Amino acid sequence: MSLIYRFTKTGTFKISAKFIQASSKHLPVELKCSTVTIVEGTIKPEETCFEEQDFHLTSSNSTNHSQSTALLLLPYSLQHNLKPEIVSRCSKDDFLFSYYLLSLDSSLWKYSRLLQRYSNPSLPETFVNQYCAELTTESDLTIAARTVPHGYYLAVYTVSLSSNPADFRQFIQPIEIIRSDLVTEFDGNQTIDESDQDILMNFYSTATDPDRKDFDRRKLNFTLFCYPESSQSKLFQPNMIPLGSSRPTDTNPLNQIQTTIEWSKFNPIFRQNELNLQILEHQCFSLIEKKPEMIQIDSETKFLKINEHDLNFNNGTLHFILIVRHLIDGRQYVGRFEVDKPINLVLQTDDLSALEGVMENLDDLAAANPKKAVELITGLADKLNEMSSNTVS
Repeated sequence: MSLIYRFTKTGTFKISAKFIQASSKHLPVELKCSTVTIVEGTIKPEETCFEEQDFHLTSSNSTNHSQSTALLLLPYSLQHNLKPEIVSRCSKDDFLFSYYLLSLDSSLWKYSRLLQRYSNPSLPETFVNQYCAELTTESDLTIAARTVPHGYYLAVYTVSLSSNPADFRQFIQPIEIIRSDLVTEFDGNQTIDESDQDILMNFYSTATDPDRKDFDRRKLNFTLFCYPESSQSKLFQPNMIPLGSSRPTDTNPLNQIQTTIEWSKFNPIFRQNELNLQILEHQCFSLIEKKPEMIQIDSETKFLKINEHDLNFNNGTLHFILIVRHLIDGRQYVGRFEVDKPINLVLQTDDLSALEGVMENLDDLAAANPKKAVELITGLADKLNEMSSNTVS
């Protein structure tokens, strides 16, 4: 509904409205941000403080606050203190701000169609009641966590000068309230420092969607890979795994990982359907015959436990890569957990005495025949490498 009134003088006015029923009963209506300022005349383009027409909002909690983009992406579960950034030759201490928030039907509007909205009067806009402010020196628009539903919005700002109200501009900042990143406890590393030490992982019970307090983990799929760090280039192409959280985009609507996984080189070793969990390995476990019993899951806490005795550290540090995917909206989390085990060499006294003798003879040979000493050292190194390769294989 539109209210039309012609003001006959300049100044600041408070608007109120009443509806009158056929029975002559008056129904007062509460209007939000109903103050208007009427100014006289217009400002010449060369005299205005807003000649650049450069305006945008920033939020430290937005997912793209460091990028140059017109659309501001704000996770639903976080509070956002939106701060206006204005290019102006005038002092910002003289600025006054007012703003309001409009909700747009997401089925009719996408960011790629943003410019069309100004020539499309049929696009519905809904005033968001709790987010508006009349002219004030306070410029920040604060959106509390979990108060504005997922979707598209327009933050409409009016900026004017307290010393000259006729010099003002209206700016529009497109906003999308997006789903928050999935969260779990997984990243880090562990060093095995004692025999039969257990490796504990608590990614299942800590996996959650910050947008929902009653989140159902059956909406998530968990895939855990285990492999030696040295084999990564053979298992993933390119040799880079994008860690962190991601969500579908216009260019990647299925939110597929931009890395090819060599599935045929992994052995499926464990599956638990009620948890939507599967575990695959490549040269990770010590036994030739991989048994699901090597992986234990606590029925109450859902802690995953693997004993270091069952793992193969001959090829160096083991990497555990976890992929958590939301089965409905495609959000995804990828994390890495590293486990290593130092190799402890115990030399007997006789071995040390023999080694000292070899080193003394090598010193004498190097002094008498340096070329021969180099050949001997090179041959010894090749032999040690050959022995190490045979042990690994």
